Amino acid sequence: KKERKKEDILQMRTLSYWLTVVMIGLMPWMDMVHLPGMGTLSRVVGLGTAAFWLFVVVFTGKVRKPVPFHLLALLFLFWTTATIFWSVGVDRTWDRAFIYIRMVGMALMIWDLYDAKSMVQTALQAYVIGAYVHAGSVLYNYWLGAESVYGRYAAAGNIANTTAYVLGIALPVAWYLSTVARPTATTDIWERIRIYLWQTVNLAYVPIALTAIALSATRFGIIMAIPACLYGFYGLLRTHRAFGVVSLLALVGGIVFLMTFVPDSSFQRLAETGESIRSGDLTGRVELWRIAQEAWEGRPVIGIGSDAFPSFNRSGRAAHNTYLVILVETGVIGLVCFLTLLVATLVTAWRLSFRDSLFWLTLFAVWGVSSLVLNLGHDKSFWLFLSLVVAQGRIDQVQRTTATVTEAAGETLSNPMRAGRLLPSPATAVATEIRLTPNTHL
Repeated sequence: KKERKKEDILQMRTLSYWLTVVMIGLMPWMDMVHLPGMGTLSRVVGLGTAAFWLFVVVFTGKVRKPVPFHLLALLFLFWTTATIFWSVGVDRTWDRAFIYIRMVGMALMIWDLYDAKSMVQTALQAYVIGAYVHAGSVLYNYWLGAESVYGRYAAAGNIANTTAYVLGIALPVAWYLSTVARPTATTDIWERIRIYLWQTVNLAYVPIALTAIALSATRFGIIMAIPACLYGFYGLLRTHRAFGVVSLLALVGGIVFLMTFVPDSSFQRLAETGESIRSGDLTGRVELWRIAQEAWEGRPVIGIGSDAFPSFNRSGRAAHNTYLVILVETGVIGLVCFLTLLVATLVTAWRLSFRDSLFWLTLFAVWGVSSLVLNLGHDKSFWLFLSLVVAQGRIDQVQRTTATVTEAAGETLSNPMRAGRLLPSPATAVATEIRLTPNTHL
């Protein structure tokens, strides 16, 4: 019965994991599909996935012990929720509190379920597939002539800025996945076909996404693409020089071909980026930032309430800067909590292997560009990537520790005279085994 229960628990956790993969694949859809009376499809699937995971946790009575990252996330959640008591827009603050609860819950869920690097890569692949659907919706609307606003196209149910952000943040993910797997001399033909197929899928995303971003005529979207493409070019050439050169030539050709379909109005708006910066307007954002400064000066420490700035601002618009929004709405305390959380994640990414570290730091650089002109503190893609970095950090740590213990054991077998110094005591051995096992709680 004990073995049967373990098998049932493993199956339930496996199902929970695959539900998270579906959830992640739907994230880039954003507001594309709405279910009457229930909200967006991605939200419904996310809530269902979280509910099933909670059921598994209650059924097993086990959950992986949180790390300081999760404590920081809970602290940020606690403070943003506490701003309800002095918010100038209580209803909006309540809604934002529930969003942050879902984001922190997702972080805990991914931390508990993801214990292999292949799981992280599968989740990233699901995100790229979802971004494909988003890009396809943009191209379809362009074919129909259905503009989001004049001269700009977006996915169904979304605005152009959202489209550019979703497609841009997936660019480094696609580049990374196109180089992460390489066939070896012993790889069989079917595995080679699978690897080359997924490489093609991920590389093909790049010109399609860039075309869709150009159709959105979003200026920061083009800026986001610069570090992503530089990272991709470097990764391709570093992985396999001949393959990289051929791939780059094919990509450039594909981009040039697809760009011929982008209307002149989109290019004209993109060309006005420099003028917008020189004029100090940035599409009205500078005026919003001035109003935000006035709001912050009134309550510099505790803020005016999470997501309450649109209630303070007569135009009802957000401040369009992640850090400024958090500072104004949650005060210095909230901004310190948020930045501490972000820095902790970047430190985790820095400690990964060179290839993985470069990828994650590039992704957050791309996110950083958009965070300067968008309000992304509550964005689910942002919280997803935070969660995956932390999960991968733990996975890498387990692998490094396991390799160290294995190497020490090998040295002991080859040199029995050192056994007394290398072999741990029985108590230490048990502690080491518990620490190294990915599914300890099982």
